[in-house]
Amino acid sequence: MQTINAADILRHKPPFRFVEQVILTSENRAMALVPANPPATKWAACPELSVLPVEYAAQVMGVLIRSRLGDTSASGVLAGITEFAWDFMAESLQSVELRHSGTRGAFHDFKAEFLNRNGIVCAQMAGFVHLSPGDGHRTPVHVDVPEDAPIYDVTDYQRDGDQIMMSVSMRCDCPVYAGHFPDAPLTPGVLIAEMMLEAASHNRPGMGLRRLNDLVFKSPLLPGDVAELKLKEHAPNRFSATLLRGGKRLARAKLELDHVPAAASSLSSDLISS
Repeated sequence: MQTINAADILRHKPPFRFVEQVILTSENRAMALVPANPPATKWAACPELSVLPVEYAAQVMGVLIRSRLGDTSASGVLAGITEFAWDFMAESLQSVELRHSGTRGAFHDFKAEFLNRNGIVCAQMAGFVHLSPGDGHRTPVHVDVPEDAPIYDVTDYQRDGDQIMMSVSMRCDCPVYAGHFPDAPLTPGVLIAEMMLEAASHNRPGMGLRRLNDLVFKSPLLPGDVAELKLKEHAPNRFSATLLRGGKRLARAKLELDHVPAAASSLSSDLISS
């Protein structure tokens, strides 16, 4: 086994680096301790809608695959989520364990399990990251982290039957961009997924994420961008979602909501005004 400091390999910086040390348990497997709860910030979704565990796994995968390839300066991003599902919503996550399950050119597939403090699997996922070759060196960049702020403002929200349309303006002052990434800021894929979930769950108290499928990112969403989110409810609490900018599709996904226990439920996000 080998223990690696994530900060020595990942481009992520606080407040969007969640993994401190990664343990390589074999050539294709790794694990790490993770934050017990999603951060209580204006840019993160409430716990029952949080997709941040996916980011924890992606960061562990980033350390594993860079170490395996011997290119610690490679640039990598979460490129897609095949499936993320809660077996049950944990009061407290403790660790993530994953394995590298395949490579398709620059895309690297992985599967992960999330364990609570009792060692019980409470969520599972499959996804893939994209790695681009590094230039052999990395220049440190200092970025002042701004005050806590949402990552987007809602400029319009409409619901007509089974159709939802939400227009958003991505804020440039959100501290996430100081950490993802200081040298080339772009909106994290997991926060795009949370934006979809918040649109779907608006005015549905007590609902949370059950399953997220087939999330694929086509183009990056940048600070300052204006985008449109379109959802269709195909069955009760089951949605397809598409994110567009200027008519061009940036991302798409399938979402499933479910009732969460009262003890796990918190106040709904106030990012969407009634």
